[in-house]
Amino acid sequence: MKKKSQLWLWLLAVLMLLLGLYRGESELVLAKAAHICLECIGIG
Repeated sequence: MKKKSQLWLWLLAVLMLLLGLYRGESELVLAKAAHICLECIGIG
């Protein structure tokens, strides 16, 4: 039973990752991360 639930969770994680890539979320996350980094060092 444990292996079955682990497999389902793994498949769900892969599905969510692919959905995020399809929607272009990776660009948004990268832009937000760069903005936060620039704020931390006092440039942005």
